[in-house]
Amino acid sequence: MNFAREIWKLTKNFALIARGRQGDLFFVYLRLEFKYLFLVKLLKRPLKSERLLGWTIKFFDYTTFLYMFEEVFIGQEYFFETTEASPLIIDGGSNIGMSIFYFKKLWPNCQIISFEPDRQTFAVLADNVKTNKLTGITLHNLALADKPGSLNFYSDQEQPGSLIASTTPRHPGQNYETVQSATLSEKVTGPVDFLKLDIEGAETEVIGELAQTKKIKLLKNICLEYHHHIKRDEDRLSEILTILEKNGFGYQLSTVAKPPMKKRKFQDILIYAYSK
Repeated sequence: MNFAREIWKLTKNFALIARGRQGDLFFVYLRLEFKYLFLVKLLKRPLKSERLLGWTIKFFDYTTFLYMFEEVFIGQEYFFETTEASPLIIDGGSNIGMSIFYFKKLWPNCQIISFEPDRQTFAVLADNVKTNKLTGITLHNLALADKPGSLNFYSDQEQPGSLIASTTPRHPGQNYETVQSATLSEKVTGPVDFLKLDIEGAETEVIGELAQTKKIKLLKNICLEYHHHIKRDEDRLSEILTILEKNGFGYQLSTVAKPPMKKRKFQDILIYAYSK
């Protein structure tokens, strides 16, 4: 374990908690980090569930759970403002539901339409929603794509719930299963307050299909994770930005690019878009 890196991460996250005025997360995060460092890393305890802000959340492994908590709750990647008492949120790529718990903390009366293609992960997601008696949530065990049907979904069988499971293969011979797909335009029947997309490489096609069907005009806010170089020779960021610009959206970009620069290096780019 790299303790210098852990200290840096702790310092950064506590600074984010302070800056975001999220005092209720200070002792929560301290407890989670203590359990991670001593029970999981040191004593090798295979923890599969955790109490969090009054909820009981099940997951596949503690490391991934803590990473998602840091990104979603501490980093507040999916924060948005609205005047709606019951905003409608579409969550593409829900995994075990960390984003859903965040949305319910942010806007308790929100309505959520959720998509998660992986069968094992979807089962945990559905259990988390049921166990915690979350309401106003519609779950779909579907992949989002530019057309309905079926497609190959690539994952690591030894690492269920992986955050890089995708309809795009990462290496030759990777395991896959056939999953059902749907278009997002089918579910967009009225104004959507917030669209979150983290679908590991399918984002360009899904946004393109929304533009073709004109349903993109019904979106107020978008947080989209663009997976740059998930296919090492593809550079398509401008396609998404052009679609957003042509449909009246402004946007901000967030990413980390550490020098020295390397060609074809994979990079996550968060695009925050808003209807102007």
